[in-house]
Amino acid sequence: QVLLSLIKNAFDASRDGQAVRLAIEQDRDLVRFVVRDEGSGMPFDVLRRAGEPFFTTKEAGHGFGLGLFLVRVFAERCGGTLALRSDRGTTATLTLPISSPVSGQ
Repeated sequence: QVLLSLIKNAFDASRDGQAVRLAIEQDRDLVRFVVRDEGSGMPFDVLRRAGEPFFTTKEAGHGFGLGLFLVRVFAERCGGTLALRSDRGTTATLTLPISSPVSGQ
């Protein structure tokens, strides 16, 4: 669900025909999901607030501002992180431990 939220945000930020890329990487005991879009990116003040509950730049009726917040909370509860970078487009990197404290595995 959290990965779908990141992908949906990437498509929402992109114009028709622009690529959204998903990369999955493993580094020792971590798995990293990297979602990149080719949209216009986020200005610094928006990027700084992205992930706050109820903060959205979407038009009314097109989002509640909870998607990135829930991804971040999920990542933190699993012992991972969510990092956002915006230059040409936006890159969301969800990093999770392969052995999650939540699952106990």
